[in-house]
Amino acid sequence: MNGNLYLNERSIAEHLEKFAPDTLAAISTNIVVEDSLPSTNTVLSQLAKDPSLKFPIALLARNQTDGMGRLGRKWHGGTGVLCVSVGVLFDSVPEGLDTFTLLCGLEICSVLSENFGSGFSIKWPNDIYLNSRKLSGMLANLMARAPLQGGGYVAIMGVGLNCSRDGVPDEIKGISADLSEILPDGESIDMNLVAAMVIGAVECAARSVEIGDVKNLRERFAKYDFLYGRDVEALSGGRIVCGKACGIGSRGELILKASDESENRIAFGDATLLKK
Repeated sequence: MNGNLYLNERSIAEHLEKFAPDTLAAISTNIVVEDSLPSTNTVLSQLAKDPSLKFPIALLARNQTDGMGRLGRKWHGGTGVLCVSVGVLFDSVPEGLDTFTLLCGLEICSVLSENFGSGFSIKWPNDIYLNSRKLSGMLANLMARAPLQGGGYVAIMGVGLNCSRDGVPDEIKGISADLSEILPDGESIDMNLVAAMVIGAVECAARSVEIGDVKNLRERFAKYDFLYGRDVEALSGGRIVCGKACGIGSRGELILKASDESENRIAFGDATLLKK
């Protein structure tokens, strides 16, 4: 198993040539691997205030001690878990920035499917599943930089992705998935390769946002929609909304259809399957 103890900046950079939006993006990506960090998102958010920092940047931790998930949840980090945050810089806030998280999920699902086969899906808004169990979580931060910090807007996408069972807490082993379980016997995961896939996927999503190429978001999402057709409970703005998931809107909002056929559109929040 080529676990995250063997993460290597040069190896990631070599693999990234295949997955970045273009050659320039691949060779200009600033890749930093640290032995241990509390949270790659938190540290990168602080680093991004430095006007001399080069973007895009990928910050990886071989061990993450205080990882963050959405809504204040914790994210584990062990030797089998890829922990990476990718920061991209925009001169101004792009119109389609609100779709960034979904686009990242789509790009990650797409590259994983191309290289590991079928079974990957997205549970709105920020989880990636493998065969009905959680494989990966994403957390986005957006920060405006003051002029003395270099100006512009930095979007940071943190990704935690299970590559093997190593270091995964016992309490979530039954509800989580990892990439190693879909490999043929005797094969192991190269986490440098997976890191490059994730970094390239986030950069491709950022490129789509930058050029405004988000018109086919609904169609692309439908291919990987984990919730579609299922009874869902969504928490949004302090209220609970229930209904059957019917895909997403043009801005990435979750569409729930109630029993009376009325629609609710959830722009921000969290969604879970209703227990029967």
